[in-house]
Amino acid sequence: NVTKPIDFHTGELTIHGGAARSTFSLSVGGIDLAGAAAFLRLDPLSITFAVNGPELDFAALATFLYGAHESATAPARRLLASGTVAIGKVVFAPLQASSLKGRLNLYTSAVRLNAFSLSAYGGTVRGNAALTGSAGIPIAVTAQARGLNVAGVLAAVAWGVPGVL
Repeated sequence: NVTKPIDFHTGELTIHGGAARSTFSLSVGGIDLAGAAAFLRLDPLSITFAVNGPELDFAALATFLYGAHESATAPARRLLASGTVAIGKVVFAPLQASSLKGRLNLYTSAVRLNAFSLSAYGGTVRGNAALTGSAGIPIAVTAQARGLNVAGVLAAVAWGVPGVL
């Protein structure tokens, strides 16, 4: 039982010869996305996509994924879909960034964002991230940051820290 369902606003699906193409506008747990998808094979399922959206709040995404993970019954780690993602604004409270771009791979038991880049605090961040939903540490990120305003980053995360920056 997914806590917040996928809500399709508009879309078109064309099926021909065991494959399909789609364009869509949807909300996933309150996150608005639009894009296109190609279903290269329906059995076994193989999807490529390109999606974009104005804003991604990681707290909203985590809530949605937690609900989806609780209801997931897929036993194997199999690639379901891969594609590109572009998001205008990214919020990981209290941090914010913009212009997120990367390659997103959706597996039966994990989500991977490869070769991502984003702008934040006057600089850029590039790297890879994975959300596995496993016990312990369900998120892994490797990243390189260049040109960040460190004082701005520290000011954003310094909630409850005594002293002056």
